[in-house]
Amino acid sequence: MSDKIHQIPTKPDKALALTEELRRTLPTLIANARMIAQLKKAQYDAYVEAGFTPQQALELIKTT
Repeated sequence: MSDKIHQIPTKPDKALALTEELRRTLPTLIANARMIAQLKKAQYDAYVEAGFTPQQALELIKTT
């Protein structure tokens, strides 16, 4: 993600174009979020299985 602050477009055509772009990419963004969540859950489970406490596992996945 960018740290830059973007100004809301003042031209309706530009705003509509940005809205449409977000509408098209939203399913991909949601799918990526689900995959990231699955990966973090797998990492957490692996840490616990390796002998870390649940709290330690949680702290470890926060840093990755």
